[in-house]
Amino acid sequence: MPGPSRRAGRISAPRPDAVWKWFEDGLAYLDADLAEPERILTSSELRDTLDLTRPVALGLISVVHFLPDSADPHGLVRRYLDELPSGSYLALTHLTADFAPDEIWRMAAVYGQRGVVVNPRPRAAVERFFDGLELVEPGVQAVRPLAPAGRGRRGDRRQGQHVRRPRPQALIP
Repeated sequence: MPGPSRRAGRISAPRPDAVWKWFEDGLAYLDADLAEPERILTSSELRDTLDLTRPVALGLISVVHFLPDSADPHGLVRRYLDELPSGSYLALTHLTADFAPDEIWRMAAVYGQRGVVVNPRPRAAVERFFDGLELVEPGVQAVRPLAPAGRGRRGDRRQGQHVRRPRPQALIP
């Protein structure tokens, strides 16, 4: 998994049933379901490669919309965040039908015909993933394609944001 720097490490979920951690000396792989946070959070693969006493980033890019409402996706994301120290970041994108509902629901139906459930959620539901976190400007926004305007892809249909887990406020006596 190439990265901007050989020293930069990141954790991401390229599939909802796997967690990867790429770091300078190699790759740790855990074959697990994102909906099983205890299994992931207590795994040696995670604990041996990440120092959860220092801020880390949790990247949930194009994965949370595969979690059904019955899996309590907001609760799951919160469970992962609860393990992260203050100063950590969350990067999350989520499919939404807010911009092109007919197109998105047709796409969801095609996924469904192939046995994959996709759950586009409205902006308000996406914003709930960031409750209690410090939003980084410009806040929850539509994700823009990397290609210059007018060249290639049309606008993306995901909402997303990078946020920081706030540090506890110092108590002033």
